[in-house]
Amino acid sequence: MERVGRATWTVAPRGWRRESWETNESNLLNSMNPQAALQKQIEKYRAMTGQERFKLALGLHELSCAIAREGIRRQHPEASPDEVERLLRERIGLAQRL
Repeated sequence: MERVGRATWTVAPRGWRRESWETNESNLLNSMNPQAALQKQIEKYRAMTGQERFKLALGLHELSCAIAREGIRRQHPEASPDEVERLLRERIGLAQRL
């Protein structure tokens, strides 16, 4: 028997085959529905410190800004970096007014 990842594998006459999962985590993932996943995520957030949640929020904000900048660059390939930032600020302002 050989362990590969989280599954246990055995050599069968026709090659490798997966025998079983070794952790309860995979059973949890297989049985998870959207509501259970949301509850699990909320538990994870509650276990974080305020600083960890703040860092996560800033990271998500930066990610969304990077995605928006890329969209702006595709829509306006001639735009300078300053123009891209101006258009990004306009988009953020529009989103806040909606």
